[in-house]
Amino acid sequence: MLQTSIPSNIQQAAEAVTQAAKQNLSIFIQNHHTKSTFPCDGLLLDLTGLHRIGPVMGNAASGYVVQVEAGVSASELCTQLASQNVSFAAAPNDSTIGGMFCGSSYPAIADHVLGITIIQSDGNPFTLSRGQCFFDQTGCTLPDGRRLELGTLPQHSAIPCLPACGSDLLDLFAGCCGTLGIVALLALRLTPIDTAQPVTPSVLAVEPQPLSETEQTIINRVRCFFDPAQLLVQNEPTS
Repeated sequence: MLQTSIPSNIQQAAEAVTQAAKQNLSIFIQNHHTKSTFPCDGLLLDLTGLHRIGPVMGNAASGYVVQVEAGVSASELCTQLASQNVSFAAAPNDSTIGGMFCGSSYPAIADHVLGITIIQSDGNPFTLSRGQCFFDQTGCTLPDGRRLELGTLPQHSAIPCLPACGSDLLDLFAGCCGTLGIVALLALRLTPIDTAQPVTPSVLAVEPQPLSETEQTIINRVRCFFDPAQLLVQNEPTS
């Protein structure tokens, strides 16, 4: 029998995964962009309830970051960020940020993901930052000190090849389709929107001064010989 859980926060999602692990249930991830048919047995974890967007942090010098839960759609995020003069790499669409990062759309946003919170298969969440953990020749040391050996990675089409030595552990979760854990929260790098308005050159209007009788006589005599396109009349003495 397929059970369904729609958690409204990360703690509830972790508890659902813990209960599924105790019952030895397979877990299937659902968001409002997913169009899949699931087996009859297991736990269907619907992440659409995880739709909180945190405050934008940072400044122009250090950069801007926002934390969003996995069920937030790209359209929701872009709309909210626009009012704060920052933007995210993803174009507005109905895909969730979590689904884009873990699914086939990950190349569009992976480089802009600075951190993730993952719920492991036993229900324990942990947070991973970009630049925190790197692979060596045999595996990678996790933030809690445990080792992730290359030979223990699941055989799945979402992981077509083993990560190279020196690659960031965070990038292993991009496009993994949830096979390594459930990405519940993402820290995203934002780009400031240039709101500066182009400077319009100001035009100074000067009323022409009437010519004296002497100045007009000089101009008339000059025009007897040629008709210049422009004639500058200087009526101030030069030093």
